[in-house]
Amino acid sequence: MTAGLVLLLAGGFTFSAQAQTVYHVTEDGTGDGSSWSNATSLQGALSNATGDDAVVVAARRYLPTDDASDRDASFAIDGSQDGLAVYGGWTGTETFTDIASVDNQLDSRDLAANPTVLSGDIDNNDDTNSDRVTETPEDIDGGTDVLNGNNSYTVVYLDGTTEGTITTDTVLDGLTITGGQANTSNPNNSGGGLHCDADNAGAESLCSPTVANTIFTGNYAATFGGALYNDGRNGISSPHIVRTSFVSNATNFSGGAVVNDARNGGTANPLLERTIFASNSADINGGAMYSVTDGGTSSPEVTNALFANNDANKGGPIFNSAQSGTSSPQITHVTFTGNYADRQGGALFNNGNGGVVTPVLTNTILWGNDADTGQKEDGPEIFNQDIASATLSYTLIEGDVNGGVGGGRLIRMTAKSATLTRCLWMRVPHRATTTASAPPMMACAWVRALRHWPVAASLRL
Repeated sequence: MTAGLVLLLAGGFTFSAQAQTVYHVTEDGTGDGSSWSNATSLQGALSNATGDDAVVVAARRYLPTDDASDRDASFAIDGSQDGLAVYGGWTGTETFTDIASVDNQLDSRDLAANPTVLSGDIDNNDDTNSDRVTETPEDIDGGTDVLNGNNSYTVVYLDGTTEGTITTDTVLDGLTITGGQANTSNPNNSGGGLHCDADNAGAESLCSPTVANTIFTGNYAATFGGALYNDGRNGISSPHIVRTSFVSNATNFSGGAVVNDARNGGTANPLLERTIFASNSADINGGAMYSVTDGGTSSPEVTNALFANNDANKGGPIFNSAQSGTSSPQITHVTFTGNYADRQGGALFNNGNGGVVTPVLTNTILWGNDADTGQKEDGPEIFNQDIASATLSYTLIEGDVNGGVGGGRLIRMTAKSATLTRCLWMRVPHRATTTASAPPMMACAWVRALRHWPVAASLRL
């Protein structure tokens, strides 16, 4: 699965930087990084590099420490290094004379054949594949209880709180981030793969890097964000994430893959383009993504994406919540399929408990998602709670807006909390009865269900 996803994500997206030094990194490097033959370690490069530099990392697995007991160890970049670019996927035979020669060769990388793996498996006992990737949280520490393992709490830590801010000029590209295990108490309970930290009320705080052509897999967090925690409390954490996949990450609370945390009046509005969220899990809210605020703005923009086979108690892939403030994602050209909620919201759960929660879905497919209607907690596709609402335009929806009791309503509302424009409903006979409580619909149509509908039709990677 990993190799195939890398092939999907590779190519066609480059970044331009103005680095003065190119640091070469290999798994056993001990030199100054000036060439492959004199390569340095990844920690050595990160400790010396500035925002004008680039780090090229050869294919192999890299651990943040040799000390199996140092669970606080991670690959760290702070605001004083803003502009630093870290590129994986190299064979270790390329020739780089300057930053331009790095830029010119980015598209020639074969990321599937040359995976650069950043792993939290510091005690070297995870069950891994041939590339030494921890493919699921259950593989951490050889399949023992993920709550009791001893991997690094966080594999990559980006600090935009104390030494300056981190902008989209800071780039992580062509990496596999795996085996993070944030399984204790705060702050080591969130962001097993990557913690993007902008939580500092006493200073300007910004953590908004660019993450591209990267795979997050087999990461775990006890509380927030098994793969990625965008911590915008008291600051701004809005990364640009492109051609990146989140596969088999998990949490015991919310956001199996990603959490966008804009509490305390903060901002967490990541831009996600050409992304895949598959088989992520949360015990409570948002198997793939949880966006939350209590006075700020947590409104990710998701374009050209696939959410498949994610699960949670509420909001199989996505849960949006605002006690105050705004959590209103913009979702465009996205397919939701095969996602599941134990209770409500097989595709989306929108909780407007005192705030503004008004997601907008455009050119999107909602197909084959489900919630446990046996518990009489309907909303197999979308569940809107309190004053939350949703707007759907040019969207394909399997089933009907208000189905029979046995099937459950595809979109569960309070009042008229959904607006549908130019949407196409695939009629499913036992779920095809509309009622007076149906939402406003303009230029929508019902058609008989098509066999083998191409559920990825809206996905434009």
